Parts: sequence; structure tokens; C-alpha cells
Amino acid sequence: LSASQELWAIGTSNIMGAFSYGFPVAGSYSRSSINFSAGARSPLSKMTTLILVILALQVMTSFFYYIPYAALSAIIWLGITNLIDVRDFWNAFKYSKKDFFTMILTFSITLLFETSYGLATGLGVSILMYLGEVSFASHTSPRLVHDSIDNNGIDVVRLEGDLTFLTANR
Repeated sequence: LSASQELWAIGTSNIMGAFSYGFPVAGSYSRSSINFSAGARSPLSKMTTLILVILALQVMTSFFYYIPYAALSAIIWLGITNLIDVRDFWNAFKYSKKDFFTMILTFSITLLFETSYGLATGLGVSILMYLGEVSFASHTSPRLVHDSIDNNGIDVVRLEGDLTFLTANR
């Protein structure tokens, strides 16, 4: 089993399902998060989870009816809380206000609407900010600068300027 193939399998399932009126398939990030929080380190933990879920569905389904949704959501919420890292927001705030704004906007749109709207908003804002930055700012073409420092026969070279195709000499 290769864990890196999960997204490929989900994408392929959704594409094939579109042609046969199937339901959309989604990976269980909350289950993976709970597995990681429990200290799982090998694919054997996924097999153990699979067996326990099958047994629980076969034996205990009638008892699940009486569990309130609030309790079930609390269990899932505890499992996914480690997926949101506030330090990333703080680092973006310290180093790049534009990235921080994009993160807050993407996070807010995702919470208020759907994930696809949030991702599209984040991607669109990032592209617009980048295009605005390279279009209206004065950029210099990249050039090599040879420093006079010579360390045991090693010539030190530094690249100055923006490395982007938009700033190439015409």
C-alpha cells in the first residue's frame, strides 16, 4: 500500500463517478488526524482502524442512533484541531502582511461558504497580488555579481534582482 496514492485514487474515483452518476468520494482527513494524534506510525494502524470500523458498524450500529450529534462532532473536532496551526498565521503576519491577508481571507471564506470557494478565493487573491507586484513595481533583471571574497580558490557569486520571466530583458 502506498499512502501517497490516496489523492490520485480519490480524484480518479470522482472523475469516474461523474460519468456513472456516482456519489463524490472524499478522504477522511479527520480519521487520519485522530490516527496521527494517537501516535500511529505505520500502515498497520490503518488496517487496525479499518477492522475496528467494520466491527463497530456491524455490531454497534443500533447503539449509535442514541448518541447526540454534539458528542459526535466533539470527537471529530478534537481530532482535527491539530490540523489548524495558529503559528502559521503568526509567521505570515510577521513576515508578509500580504500572505497574512490572503490566509485570513481564504480561511474566512472557507468557513463561511465551501472549501472550493475558499481555495478559489485564496488562489485568485494570490495571483492578483503577484501580478500587481510584478506589473507596477520597478524590478531589475537578475544579474550575477562576483564578490571579491576568495575562500581557498572558491569564487563567491551572488544573484541580485528578481528571478521571474516577467523581468527578462527584451
